Amino acid sequence: MLATAAITTLMQATPATPPANTVDHETLLVWAIALMGTAIVMLVVELFLPSGGVLGLLAGVSAIASIVCFFWFNQTAGMFALIFTLLATPFAIYFLLKAIPYTPVFRLAALTDEGVSGPARTLAAGPEPGQLGSAETNLRPSGTCVIDGQKHDALAVGPWIERGQPVVVTGFSTGQVQVRLATETDLAPPATT
Repeated sequence: MLATAAITTLMQATPATPPANTVDHETLLVWAIALMGTAIVMLVVELFLPSGGVLGLLAGVSAIASIVCFFWFNQTAGMFALIFTLLATPFAIYFLLKAIPYTPVFRLAALTDEGVSGPARTLAAGPEPGQLGSAETNLRPSGTCVIDGQKHDALAVGPWIERGQPVVVTGFSTGQVQVRLATETDLAPPATT
């Protein structure tokens, strides 16, 4: 109902003929189609060129100018362009949001650990399960542990661990090393054969 009122108001406010001393009807139609095409092209280019949304904004302005030209050409063409734009916009936004992660620009800007090796890869992965360390702070249930001389955010799996107690790494998740209190078996040197 609100949309119908807005469209009716727009139809009454928009003149059916272009203002005096302007271009003829055929030129208006060419401009209207060219502006709508420009809006679509700018949306597609937005996927590949990092503009920070400037191209998307210009595409919106171009689409609005196109609708105005269509209304000046003919009210029926203007209504068709307005309804088409209102119906196509949500689909275009959905398509753009789905397509952006697969664009080369997004792949360059996204933070991934593909191709990372050496210390950065090791730091991202965290300590290996089974490594020994000690609790630098009380783990109730989270705190800080020292493993291989490096401090790590840690999460105690099981009972709380007091500061200074030995811990063993059980896993790595959400940026935290998961540890449990080390037992006698964990602290015993490995048997030699």
